[in-house]
Amino acid sequence: MFPTQDQLETSAYEISGGSKFEIGYLSGVADKQTTYATAPKMAHSFGEFDLKPGHSTIIGKRPECPAGEAVSFWMSPVGDSCINYFQDYNPCPIGLYVKAS
Repeated sequence: MFPTQDQLETSAYEISGGSKFEIGYLSGVADKQTTYATAPKMAHSFGEFDLKPGHSTIIGKRPECPAGEAVSFWMSPVGDSCINYFQDYNPCPIGLYVKAS
């Protein structure tokens, strides 16, 4: 979900360069000790997506998602794309969310 700036109360973001990102899921689970250098490799890429404010983008479906197990996703900039954001508890979240179906 990528809200427009006017939908945010105290959260904020800034996009620079482009707005393309590659999104996929990892071969293992990332936890709070995981760093860029220690992150599991990407197991499957859903492809590159042009993320635009004011839109929600459906990325794809993971073939399996066993109940009770953790799954980690990866979002990586393509080219000079960059996003910096601050998220707090106020309405209109910014981020990558998983929806079960």
